[in-house]
Amino acid sequence: RASAEAEGGNVEGVSPQAAGARSPSSPPSRVLIVPHNKPAGWYQNVAELPGDVDLEVISDMPNPYYTMTKRWERVWIDAMRSYTPDPGTILVGHGSGAEAVLRFVEDHRVKGIILVATPGDEYYAGERHGRLYRWESIKANTDFAIQFHSDDDPFGKLEEAKKVSQKSGSDLFVLASRGRFLQDTFPELDVVLKKTAAEEDSRSGDLPEGLMI
Repeated sequence: RASAEAEGGNVEGVSPQAAGARSPSSPPSRVLIVPHNKPAGWYQNVAELPGDVDLEVISDMPNPYYTMTKRWERVWIDAMRSYTPDPGTILVGHGSGAEAVLRFVEDHRVKGIILVATPGDEYYAGERHGRLYRWESIKANTDFAIQFHSDDDPFGKLEEAKKVSQKSGSDLFVLASRGRFLQDTFPELDVVLKKTAAEEDSRSGDLPEGLMI
């Protein structure tokens, strides 16, 4: 899907253009947060989800800067496999965790992905993994992809986030003054998670103030 910002949407009833069909998987059963190397407080403060959808945070995700290996991709994927994401899982990746999510879904089917403060495309993929992302596989293995990015992210430029959005087919929501999303609360994510966990269109209806789309 194209960026909501690029498509000129608005806060009420955002309607980015769809870009390519995805094959539906299982109903959502779990939300799994894949943390950044600097964890955020909002991991523990996600609003209550529908009764039949569980929430879990990977508590032992390896920090890529401490692993002292160039095989970060394998370290990440092995850690994620131990939490057994399946076709009913919504993966929420934050920062370096968003990189891990993109790598994981190249070869594993999940319900959908939500990427927060996603690092750049070719630069990070090449530097950390030695190859580019397999975007077609990522799209084939997910029902939906959503991105959140801040207009003042100190490490990930907005233009790079837009490239990731274009290649992953995600809906890109740009928020003001969130930096790397290390705050204790994340109300916009709460809204999107409630909608996606209930299999509603995350682009419809009202979203909290602050979205620059």
